[in-house]
Amino acid sequence: MDITIRPSTKKDVARLLELWKAFMNDSDSVDRPVPIHPANVARWKQFVDKLIEQDRRQIQVADQDGVLVGYLACQKVVTPPLDMGYKWSYISDIYVTPTQRRQGVGKRLLQTTIDYLKSEGSKHIRLAVWHRNDVAIQLYKELGFKEHTNILQIDLKE
Repeated sequence: MDITIRPSTKKDVARLLELWKAFMNDSDSVDRPVPIHPANVARWKQFVDKLIEQDRRQIQVADQDGVLVGYLACQKVVTPPLDMGYKWSYISDIYVTPTQRRQGVGKRLLQTTIDYLKSEGSKHIRLAVWHRNDVAIQLYKELGFKEHTNILQIDLKE
């Protein structure tokens, strides 16, 4: 079975939502599960709908004979509060189903997105990754990503 990387369509949104829910509860991908309550579902769906409406290439999907087995969501233009003197983009989500991992699907999603963002004039691409997701970190480094910013967090007791 061949996997095709392609831009998303509105028809993909229901399956994308199922992939996102799996992603948010995948202990190999996230440090802590993210709540899948109706408000978060609605926010994520609104985010995806907006990206597709702006330019459907902002969400790339891995399609295996009509079944989505992965996706990547990005914003091709991020507008920071200050003029940085260059255009940069942000990858917010990348997820591949466990059965398709380590077969090059994530790499193909990333390379397709990198090529797309470069063609749109982006000079930098940023992404965040959970600190213990060593497999993803290795893949990002293979494609040329480097550490840029450290984000520190303190968990406050109630």
